[in-house]
Amino acid sequence: MGRAPPFFLVPGGPFHALTRRLGLVKDDGRDAARLSLVFGFVPWLGLTLISVVDRLVSGRWPLVAQAPSVHVRLLVTIPAFFLAERSLHFRTRRCIERLEGFVHPSSSERFCRQLQRATALRDALVPELLLLAIVAVFVTLAFSGVELLPLGGGRSVRPDLTPVLLWYGAVAVPVFQFLSLRWGWRWVIWSLLLVGLSRLEFEPIPSHPDRRGGLGFLAEPPVGFAYVLFGVSAVLAAGSAFGFEEQTFDLTAFAVRMLSLILLGLVVALGPLLLFARPLFGARFAGVRAYDELAGDYTARFQGRWLGRGNREELLGTPDLQSLADLANSCDVVRQMRIVPINRDVVVVTVGAVLAPYLVLLLAEIPLVKLFQDFANSFLGQRLF
Repeated sequence: MGRAPPFFLVPGGPFHALTRRLGLVKDDGRDAARLSLVFGFVPWLGLTLISVVDRLVSGRWPLVAQAPSVHVRLLVTIPAFFLAERSLHFRTRRCIERLEGFVHPSSSERFCRQLQRATALRDALVPELLLLAIVAVFVTLAFSGVELLPLGGGRSVRPDLTPVLLWYGAVAVPVFQFLSLRWGWRWVIWSLLLVGLSRLEFEPIPSHPDRRGGLGFLAEPPVGFAYVLFGVSAVLAAGSAFGFEEQTFDLTAFAVRMLSLILLGLVVALGPLLLFARPLFGARFAGVRAYDELAGDYTARFQGRWLGRGNREELLGTPDLQSLADLANSCDVVRQMRIVPINRDVVVVTVGAVLAPYLVLLLAEIPLVKLFQDFANSFLGQRLF
């Protein structure tokens, strides 16, 4: 059977087709900039200009313009979403291409079917129409007075017919909500694909130097997904900044919030990779047994040749000693093989993507001296400063 058709997670679906038809997507390396300009900067610019006019008329800034999360959504998170598209486009394609080389021949047809199902989900019209319907329901509920438009930090605003709230509630928020839901759907597609692929028969290589049977490349897509996690975390951190008061800063609550987000990010980004523990565990078990048998045979023959009554003069220059060392190294690699294709780098990137916005908030709102005092007093159990 021939090779499976290429799989692309990002290019596909009605929204991608529309942006390509509008000339926003040209595959020239500047797609993220154009998309961010149209769907992020333009809504922000409209909101800012209307807020300036409102400030000149009323003498005060509207509450929406004062919320950091409003600006972060449009100027940070939406560009992060589009940067994630380019990264994940290459990472997921390369991941699937390399994974095909480890599929057992008996599972080749099932491998192709899984890719076809994922492609069909990616290109389906109904899911994106459903996302638009969900956003429309949110907008309708907001302007009917049933729901409030969140500003972050536990604050909300009731939409009315003022220009700034009309623009914010009918343009800025719906654009952000649709792009967020669309990215959630894209990652669901990828997760479902990994669930299906994990049930196939694979042939990992226990002695592969990545110590994950050669499947360490499965951790590459979560690195691209870190852009999405960073964008989400930036909005949440900006929401915490709205009304942030240094005098009431609770270090414990702040740390718990950050740890909860980090844990959630790890589960969402890396959780699907745990499904490959079954084939990797089987490969490690079989590899340890096979290499132990090989090592037993080789060392027995080595001992019989060189430690028995063999001619020691021929020992100089023989490749047997180097082969013995190479075999020992191979056995060590097999025993050190991990049963999940997760490495330290992807964990660091995921944690860093979630943590970075909160660290920026922490350093911006609390002087370093005050932060050091809080940590020192909490650690020593006595107020020294």
